Amino acid sequence: MKKYFPSSELIINEDGSVFHLHVKPEWLADKVILVGDPGRVALVASHFENKECEVESREFKTITGTYKGKRITVVSTGIGCDNIDIVMNELDALANINWETREEKEKFRQLNTELSILTLRFSQNLLKETNNYELALTKKQLEGLPESSLESYAQTAKDKGKEGSIITLDAPSFVPFMKYCDDRSLRREVYMAYNTQCTHNNEYNNVDIIKQLVNIRMELA
Repeated sequence: MKKYFPSSELIINEDGSVFHLHVKPEWLADKVILVGDPGRVALVASHFENKECEVESREFKTITGTYKGKRITVVSTGIGCDNIDIVMNELDALANINWETREEKEKFRQLNTELSILTLRFSQNLLKETNNYELALTKKQLEGLPESSLESYAQTAKDKGKEGSIITLDAPSFVPFMKYCDDRSLRREVYMAYNTQCTHNNEYNNVDIIKQLVNIRMELA
């Protein structure tokens, strides 16, 4: 029996597009390129011979066109794991769910199982990598941050049995640091740590998992 996706699980906009991306199934190419910054979507698409659709909703920008005769879709994820999760889930829905019946495409069940396992591994690695990161800083290095953040960083250090202040990649720690810290070089260091998670040569590397996910999604499409 095919799985049915009610409106509580799959939100389709009135124009027939998926909820966050505002992309319709027919706009999605077999080959998809994901970038973080919405500005890079236009940069990649500038090499297209033609564009058949271009849509933008907040940090999610999508352009589908043709490059050397091959149809390609470029999508921006914005910053953060939650955004990536939204994009991956909606691309999955666009490729693997019948929009008219709200049912999964039958021949893709086995691939969907593999996809679920890989996605779980991806999320687990990301969580572990996030939890493992910490950066100890002095009060001078934290100039510009509000008192509430300074207290939070000091409490984080105390909870870890250490002195001083510690920054982590969890949103409550990362976001105010990136917004208020006066030290540009430190902001860059933390930004790079956040955006290169699971790309290092360790057990939490997600590069191979991403390749497998992309291959499965292309086959599902």
